[in-house]
Amino acid sequence: SAPGFAKQIVALYSKTLGEGAATLAAIAALSVMATTVLAALDIGARNVASTWQQVADVHTEAVFKTVYRLTIPVMIALTAAVLYLFTSSFTAMLDLATSAVFLGAPVVAALNHRVVTRSTMPDEARPSGASRALSLLAIVVMTTLALAYFAL
Repeated sequence: SAPGFAKQIVALYSKTLGEGAATLAAIAALSVMATTVLAALDIGARNVASTWQQVADVHTEAVFKTVYRLTIPVMIALTAAVLYLFTSSFTAMLDLATSAVFLGAPVVAALNHRVVTRSTMPDEARPSGASRALSLLAIVVMTTLALAYFAL
């Protein structure tokens, strides 16, 4: 379990370097986890707000801020729900995360490919034909792996 693993890491520092180092390691681990959560919330909300601007074709700062501010509480609520539902089974939570990544990776790759190959992208910034082909191949491979993951 995650708490058991964290205890083992802190105990390892305690045995090896002493109680002070264990306390410092625990504070550092908590800080890393907290800042990672904050960064993920920020990135997710910014992506949703930018996508909303593109889909709605409204590129004002007010729209971005509104969508950004509405997205963060929704993401927190969804995260809390997932943690609540899967607290009893760490393996089930990892399975959910793995499934989401396998489903999301080809979609994100396809969207990224579309963005850099659109007519709105300046010609000098567009990838070469070889890069485009490699990108399409990667999307096909990721999609195949996702299908294989769920089939198996």
